[in-house]
Amino acid sequence: MTKTINNDQMKIWDFFQSKNKQSFIPALPRYNFLRKETKKYTKKGNKVLNIGIGLGFLEEKLSEDGFEVYALDPSKEVVKNLKAKNIKAKIGNIENHPFKKDFFDLIVISEVIEHIPKQNLKKAITEIHNILKYQGILIATVPYNENLQDNDTICPKCGNQFHRWGHHNTFKKKAFLNLFQNNFKIKKIKIMSFPDWAFSITRLIKALIKYLLGRFGSQITTPRIYLVAQKL
Repeated sequence: MTKTINNDQMKIWDFFQSKNKQSFIPALPRYNFLRKETKKYTKKGNKVLNIGIGLGFLEEKLSEDGFEVYALDPSKEVVKNLKAKNIKAKIGNIENHPFKKDFFDLIVISEVIEHIPKQNLKKAITEIHNILKYQGILIATVPYNENLQDNDTICPKCGNQFHRWGHHNTFKKKAFLNLFQNNFKIKKIKIMSFPDWAFSITRLIKALIKYLLGRFGSQITTPRIYLVAQKL
């Protein structure tokens, strides 16, 4: 397949993944959660794809866990860095990728679908379905009920308005569920947050409050929709 990637999205991803990596530090609890969930839903030695590299933390940990790990990202630099760590990383996005049909046992796509332009969403979900094996597992997260205008900003040079993280979509549970219902069996969908459970009394109290508020979708906790689906 040809690799056509939106240039504006590439600029945003390259900045955060290459020059502003500290912005991914708050995502570490989410990565740890996804690592545990991956181990729950598939076996060591199976082929696992993570779409959207970020820090590369998840790929490295899953490789240590004994999975055959692949990664897909539009950023040449982060792909190069991950390849240096013996991860099978490829340049591209889910709409245009290099993978064979019925190839992966499990796919993780966390905090990526909100970045995909609306007109490409159907194709993106179709491609995920295509490269998953029969009864393969999809694990996905997106921000819950985000007000996109809250993160709109403007370029002081050209005057263009854009979302500071490059988000195109916002989802409630039903809308997110509808993306997958035709070709997947939904095993789990819920609203949650990913608190840091690092041990200290203060941190544990804060983490517990964040977890409980996240279950109710409170925007204070930046809640996510968490979905697990199986290919039919």
